[in-house]
Amino acid sequence: MGFLLYCSSDEATVSRYTEIFESRGYPVTPIHDLNKLFQSPYRDHEYSGIVIDVISRMKSSYVDKTILRNLEEVYPTLLVKLCADGQVNYMPVQARLGADLDSFLRYCSTIKPRRYRIQDRREVYLSVRLSDHAGLEKHILSFTMDLSEGGCFVASSQVWEKKQKLYLDIICLKDRTPILCEVRWSRSWGINPFVPGMGLKFLRITKSQQEQLLEMFSPAMRKAI
Repeated sequence: MGFLLYCSSDEATVSRYTEIFESRGYPVTPIHDLNKLFQSPYRDHEYSGIVIDVISRMKSSYVDKTILRNLEEVYPTLLVKLCADGQVNYMPVQARLGADLDSFLRYCSTIKPRRYRIQDRREVYLSVRLSDHAGLEKHILSFTMDLSEGGCFVASSQVWEKKQKLYLDIICLKDRTPILCEVRWSRSWGINPFVPGMGLKFLRITKSQQEQLLEMFSPAMRKAI
């Protein structure tokens, strides 16, 4: 059981928080740039909860604030503030966590630590080619509207049947090997107010493609490429 600690790079502040948690037997992994959360070693660690320094949060970038909101949806979250006298104020974010540090730790001890996995789809726009031919001889040009670790949604007025196999070329990837996908669901043109297209599941994707997608999953990359 351990915690991800979001705090500025101020060594004294990080040291104080680390001391408090480790004295109770809970290791912490400090991070001050949340773009790195999608890279090793942070994405490989398992966390029982998130500890966020209030001042660092107030001063954080828009990108980091967005990631913090996503983390709060996944993990028990504790806000902390280091006072001038060295004391720390504790403010659990979710009501179920109680009102103090002990309540937060008790709750976190009941849940299984887990990695921050990119399973929930996030808004990511990437230009793609899509075809039912492995060589992409005949293809449509389109773009993703969201992305997860296991698939994506591709906007398109042309849709294929559920469970049909398709080949996806994400043009910004260094490895342009067509990704074998399966249509999990589709939405036809004209169903307002929704964008037509298909939800695709990745069936065969190279390791290098997966790693690059994980890196660009950061909100800093959420734009058309």
